[in-house]
Amino acid sequence: RRFSPLEMPNTGVTLRTWQPRVGGGDMLAEVDWQAVPPLFAWLADCGVRVTAFSLSYEEASLQMSLQLENDDEA
Repeated sequence: RRFSPLEMPNTGVTLRTWQPRVGGGDMLAEVDWQAVPPLFAWLADCGVRVTAFSLSYEEASLQMSLQLENDDEA
């Protein structure tokens, strides 16, 4: 699979911002709690490594911030 922050297959995940950088990027998404594990599995299938993440409840929704890197071994 190829990673595209604009084409996430997981229901319950809505992209808010994407800041690309060399070798990865920073993503902010609104998520449903049930969508968190499948999101990590999808990223792994796409050869993307999560180097840091945080969850917070803001504006009546669960916000997830992720720092992503392309996995050179994928």
